[in-house]
Amino acid sequence: YNLYSEQKNTVILTICHSVQDEKCDYVSDNSMELLQVIEGKGRIILHDGTTIPVNGGDAFMFDSLRKYSLICDTPLEIFSLKFNASDFIDGEYHVLGKKSLHHFFSQLGSLREKMNGIHVNTRRIQEILFLLENEFQNKNRCSEYVIKAYVILLITLTVQYYFGESDELDFHRTAHYEAIEKTLL
Repeated sequence: YNLYSEQKNTVILTICHSVQDEKCDYVSDNSMELLQVIEGKGRIILHDGTTIPVNGGDAFMFDSLRKYSLICDTPLEIFSLKFNASDFIDGEYHVLGKKSLHHFFSQLGSLREKMNGIHVNTRRIQEILFLLENEFQNKNRCSEYVIKAYVILLITLTVQYYFGESDELDFHRTAHYEAIEKTLL
């Protein structure tokens, strides 16, 4: 499914729900990518050779230049959400502090950790991806706004996950942390 921007005459986000049962190579195509493994077991091999085991429930956020391969040990049911980060940093739909989101996205390439499938935010991300897919299937005149709101919520949950789980990002020192914290409540 694709969401088009009539103003920019381009696709601003794409969501794909599929089952993979063989090796797949991916490039994020100048967009951010949120990858959620719904079921199955496998590995992600990053462009630098780093191997990360994946299990049902795990999620990953890839920056726009990240290349990776998905190796399936068992069939993997996945959601892939690709979006242009600038639409949610500079666009009318951002709700998080612009400076902090830019900082998060710029640091994303250095993050190696996955979002563990047992974490509450990762489970919420999975639920929202199903809601997002449903919204695409049942499109009505308000769907564009609902879809964008879901994407903002997905980004928010991802940023929130890294607030508490990553030693590599210290958002508590960013200028907009207080505003972001209020948004998340």
